[in-house]
Amino acid sequence: MKSLGYITGTCAKWVRSAGGLLRRGCAGFIDILYSNLWMCLFYMLQLGGIALFLWTPDGSLQLSCTGLLRGLRSAFLPAAVLMTVRALVLLGRPGRWRRLAAGCITALVMLPCMAETWMSFMLHTRWSDRIIRLIADTNPGESGEFFSLYLLTPKSLCVLAGYLLASWIAYRGLRLARHALRMPQRHALRGALRAGTVLLLGAGVWWWSLPAENNFNAENSLNTFTRMHKMMAVHRRTLKNIKALEKTPALADGHIPDSVSPPAHIVWVIGESDSKAHWSLYGYGLPTTPHMERRAAEGEVLKYEDVVCFEPRTYRMMEILFSPYVVREKSALYLKNPLTPMLLRKAGYAVRLHDNQATLVRGDDQAEVGTSNFMNSRVLSHANFDWRNDRMYRYDMDLLRAAMPMLREPSAHDSVSRPTVDILHINGQHFSAENRYPASFGPFTAADYPSRTDLSLEEKGQVAAYDNATLYVDAFLDALMDSLKGQDAVVIYHPDHGEEMNDERHCHVRTMDSHKLARSAPYVLEIPFLVYTTPEFRRLHPGLYSRLRAAASEKQSLIYFSHFLLDVAGVDSRFRRPEFSPLSPEWSRPPRVVKDIGAYDRWLERVRPSGKD
Repeated sequence: MKSLGYITGTCAKWVRSAGGLLRRGCAGFIDILYSNLWMCLFYMLQLGGIALFLWTPDGSLQLSCTGLLRGLRSAFLPAAVLMTVRALVLLGRPGRWRRLAAGCITALVMLPCMAETWMSFMLHTRWSDRIIRLIADTNPGESGEFFSLYLLTPKSLCVLAGYLLASWIAYRGLRLARHALRMPQRHALRGALRAGTVLLLGAGVWWWSLPAENNFNAENSLNTFTRMHKMMAVHRRTLKNIKALEKTPALADGHIPDSVSPPAHIVWVIGESDSKAHWSLYGYGLPTTPHMERRAAEGEVLKYEDVVCFEPRTYRMMEILFSPYVVREKSALYLKNPLTPMLLRKAGYAVRLHDNQATLVRGDDQAEVGTSNFMNSRVLSHANFDWRNDRMYRYDMDLLRAAMPMLREPSAHDSVSRPTVDILHINGQHFSAENRYPASFGPFTAADYPSRTDLSLEEKGQVAAYDNATLYVDAFLDALMDSLKGQDAVVIYHPDHGEEMNDERHCHVRTMDSHKLARSAPYVLEIPFLVYTTPEFRRLHPGLYSRLRAAASEKQSLIYFSHFLLDVAGVDSRFRRPEFSPLSPEWSRPPRVVKDIGAYDRWLERVRPSGKD
């Protein structure tokens, strides 16, 4: 019995000793974290400042502050981890090597942040697939050009100097604050500060774990290091996909049957971020599309009543639009199918691309991740297009003016007279809308929305800018149609996706979940779709025109667009699926599938009347 008591007492003593050691160890570690908390704040200020400087779509204080808070939130957890690593390095007796290691950690954090800040000002982008691709592909000659054009310039040097100055001020200011709040020696205060540090870190982790409420793109909420890692993964996946697609030109086939008389000129216009809810042609209250209304009334323009996209993301929609692959089937088929322009060229069409969002020239500021990089391999570009532009323009009307000689005489630039497809990919109403039209062009102001008492003055201004951009697209299309007079020509216009513009909720530009919410889905998924035909086209192709007119009342989806285009062009191919084209007698009225929600019409009937998200 005495032995049992001795053993029990010894075990209890060991437990108490272990508990004391654990408590002292935890308290000491928390003290270390507390003394390095200023470094966590320093990292957060660096990363959050990038969001403040870059993501200010209309320059307003409110949105700038929102961007700063989003940046701080995304920076918290990595900053806390880095702070912990730095604290562990400094554990024990301070020494030269420990201080050197801690300084290296700080420098490793600062360099990519400084690079991203520089890119924000000089290239108007953050770490992206395009930037990673440029670094991977750059040779010594291009490096010299890059340094002379971008890095060794007064603006560039000012940006770098300003970043270093701001970092030094933040660093010194936080160090002074740290010394001013030096850890007191009294036991009660030390315990309170330990508890406060734990609560602060816990609250920060909780804040970081909340769903991101972001404007336009969830990637904006990612910190510098997460973006770099993600974009490197995207780059590797993109290269793999491009290598697979580069094998498909050999599979391309296409021909125009002898019984078919193809249109001499097809112009396919891909808009950007264009919601039909802001088109007066579709019932909007302000006259945003007067030219298209006039042409529709005169019978020149066919208005397709109900067309949806798959998801409100440009890079994904561009892949869908340019491939006969159908997104509701196995995704592996996308990499095994030749792209639609290849089929058109095999059938005898000349295909030309006029792109105002990306070109083959390396370094284009607007060529963001995935916009059209699946076509920007030189192998794929040469297989898809007879010609493409090498310059982009501030406004879409400037792109149209540059393309006008080709559009007016499509065969003049071709040694062999053959039917032509011109593809125009424009900026449309892309965020930020006020940058999409000249300052002299913009009749709508915040004063034009007196009934929108639910909106602030700033929000009304955002809607006005979007409506002005819509009016500019209307003018663009009108000028394009004028340029085709006397030709056997057809114009097909649609955007890649819609947009949310303070319609049924306070949201300026779509969020990552806009297409899944009942209040916002119609604005980002339902799009304008127009077909313009010249009198010559209607005279030469009465059967095709009749089918185009009948299709205007059918529910359609952009996931089947390639098959619609092939039918307009009169091209037959083993990759053509007539059951997916409303112009074909074999059309099966396939379901309109939307990402994350499945069949759109059934989902909308279920959720829209109730108004539930």
